[in-house]
Amino acid sequence: MEEFQRIRELLFEENPNVTPDKFENSYYKRFVQAYFYDRGTLGKRDLAVLIRSILRFESEQQNSPKSLRVPNTSDWPTQTIWEEHGVSVIVEQQDGMIIEAQPWYPIWLQTYDSAVDHVVSSLPKRNKFEPTYGDPFLQVAGRSSYRTRSQRDAIRSILSAPKGATLVVNLPTGTGKSFCAQLPSLLELNTSGVTIVVVPTVALALDQERAMSEFWDYPTAYVGGDDRKNINETIRSNIINGEQVIVFTSPESLLTSLHVPLQIAAERGFLKYFIIDEAHMVSGWGDEFRPAFQEIAGFRQFLLEKSKYRFKTLLLSATVTRYCLDTLELMYGKPGPFRMYSAVQLRPEPEYWISACHNDENRMTRLLETLAQLPRPLIIYTSKVEDAQNLYEQLREHGYERTSLMTGKTKNKDRQKMIEQWQSQKIDIVVATSAFGLGVDQSEVRAVIHACIPENLDRFYQEVGRAGRDGLACLSLLLYTDDDRKAAAGLNSKIIIGIERGMQRWNQMFHGKIVVEGKPLQYRVPVTIAPSYQEDDIDMDSEQNKAWNIRTLLLMSKSGLIDFLWEERNHEEEYSGNDYRLIQIKNENHLQVSVWDQLIQPQRRKTSIADHKSLELMEMFLQQETCAAEVFSNLYTISEQGGDLSQDKAKVLKICGGCPVCRKKKKSFIMPPSVKSQPIQWDQSGNHSSWMITEFLSKKDMMIIFYPQSIPGNLKELNVREQQNWKNMIRWFVEQRFQHFVMDKEMLNFFTDDKRLFHRKVVFTTQLESMSMISDWPNLPTVILHPPTSEFIRCVRRLLNSTSLGKKVVLFLPNEIKDPIVKGRRFRDVTMLTHRDFKEFLMEVGI
Repeated sequence: MEEFQRIRELLFEENPNVTPDKFENSYYKRFVQAYFYDRGTLGKRDLAVLIRSILRFESEQQNSPKSLRVPNTSDWPTQTIWEEHGVSVIVEQQDGMIIEAQPWYPIWLQTYDSAVDHVVSSLPKRNKFEPTYGDPFLQVAGRSSYRTRSQRDAIRSILSAPKGATLVVNLPTGTGKSFCAQLPSLLELNTSGVTIVVVPTVALALDQERAMSEFWDYPTAYVGGDDRKNINETIRSNIINGEQVIVFTSPESLLTSLHVPLQIAAERGFLKYFIIDEAHMVSGWGDEFRPAFQEIAGFRQFLLEKSKYRFKTLLLSATVTRYCLDTLELMYGKPGPFRMYSAVQLRPEPEYWISACHNDENRMTRLLETLAQLPRPLIIYTSKVEDAQNLYEQLREHGYERTSLMTGKTKNKDRQKMIEQWQSQKIDIVVATSAFGLGVDQSEVRAVIHACIPENLDRFYQEVGRAGRDGLACLSLLLYTDDDRKAAAGLNSKIIIGIERGMQRWNQMFHGKIVVEGKPLQYRVPVTIAPSYQEDDIDMDSEQNKAWNIRTLLLMSKSGLIDFLWEERNHEEEYSGNDYRLIQIKNENHLQVSVWDQLIQPQRRKTSIADHKSLELMEMFLQQETCAAEVFSNLYTISEQGGDLSQDKAKVLKICGGCPVCRKKKKSFIMPPSVKSQPIQWDQSGNHSSWMITEFLSKKDMMIIFYPQSIPGNLKELNVREQQNWKNMIRWFVEQRFQHFVMDKEMLNFFTDDKRLFHRKVVFTTQLESMSMISDWPNLPTVILHPPTSEFIRCVRRLLNSTSLGKKVVLFLPNEIKDPIVKGRRFRDVTMLTHRDFKEFLMEVGI
């Protein structure tokens, strides 16, 4: 109410002194920014919605209608406009109006007595993401904790992965997936090397550059545009010299103008991480829209062959299906190992609403009513660029001036400007196609409206995921017509190259091949050649034809007919386009129809089945007979037996923030539990053959070091020399490549307070008292420091009883700790495990 009272006063102050950061609630912040700082862009309808949002928020908070006196001047909404926005004029005066906002109960939605705008007005917190104790290296990013436990386990899985490994990171939205790509580069800050991050949109590359600007004073986004030419030249030079710590770029730029710089970087051993963000696009949209997403795999393999350093590959996504996982392993599984880290829960923030419209005109009427009622910011998605353009123009004409457009045809310069305005609260509505929003950092989006039926449930869920990233409730509304069903089916039926047409294209390409000298069965095949000499094929659009030829080669590669290779380029060569692709024949019968039927057809069928399943689930969602959580979990659950390749699985924590089925059953939202997770247990054999410590360990790969019972729980109470002995001992274990240290909180603080001890070292720390399952520990050489108490901590007892640990463990125990089995005797008098006294150990290792 204090913020509400302040707004009451500000509206009639002559020279108000106010800034958005004086308010906590996002609706107040947005109104202050728009009304007091961006007045020139504020239309009357924009203003009406912003005021309505504040009134509805206060009414929900106080559980009673709240009124507000507003100016009655020419630049404020008229009584008619207020009423069109669900706001009643209670009293009209010469110098002002007293208004109230009403809950929204549209007659065209089955509300079951629940106002459609209830959750986005009351803004309840809807997730339980809680910070988790951080590892010492987080200090390089200015952090002391992880955003969530699943983020911690994902990063531990990444940093403990062996060289050359490929890891799919399947993390729910809001848990900090982007940080998984950023942190490894920060740890490499003082070394020569580059982390390459492939992102699907220019918007995302620019947004990631902004996020990383606090760590570097040089650009990290490699995107097109005349204004970026000098910047891009600097990035290319820095990559070659090993000075570009991280770069965000598109698949197309990666494969063209960044080819030579990355080739040189690989030859010099500078490549550290190869990362693809939104990796589901490799399987989900790559076939139909952007072949470059699938060509990346061949380029990565080329870089691996060139590289002196076996870099790691990370594939990041929040929406991995079984088909997607199998595709990723097929394309990125070599040289291996290949694993998936998954901690998936459905989004708790969105409440889902669905309305079937009679026609486009009826949909537009309902959309305008919706926009008059729902708070800002919000996104409206369409499937076609022309639909987005038409809708944008109609909204501007209707009076929503704080509206912008983003499609695949938006120029880079305009994209960058629009993103900046979106993030600085100068825009309230974005009309977009599916390209917008991927990874763009705007956490407070309150609604996503679909003025279409997406071609599959996967795309719909991803786009809804643009809202509620601040953890507060948001709303999804889908407005569709019968014609949209046909359009969705058409988009879903990806025209995967048919056998006859595919062979026609392949025959033409193979006929125009250039033999690679000295390389049997390797050829350069033209990808610009027409599939036939018929009139329609000769006149085919050149870029479209080239894309289809590349898709043909990709499908042949997936099916085992050819290997899709990548060609080395001269270091001095300027890129001017490539009309050929390098391939190697794997099946000598590649021109036979029977072989295509045998090998190509199963790949086409697999893709078709996955697409049709996702479309069928979209239809199930539209029917409003099954809880939304059940529909989404059906798509994203990955069972061990469900695929041809990877046996990793993904369980989905089912959560419904509200849907037609749950409202009908009067089910209320229940705060979800935290998703369970544990880091990948990589096979570390051969990676930690520390010569000195191996001499001390038993056959069980364990050793116990007994320290004096008199040691205080707080090591700071020791004298300076003794404190230094303990620190030197821990430093010695770090040098012996022990990466995991388990202690109670007080002891951990003693060691981590010394910033030099673990500086930029990949060392994991676990609080002993908060960890009960040994399986949750990373599979790494581990030091456990039991506090000086007389009783065993439970997880340490289990560790001693385990028959196979799979990791080297050094356990520090108090000298007088009692045997947990027989009372009255010391554990050190009965244990058969290799053990030493603390001082004896220090002398042996020279401390």
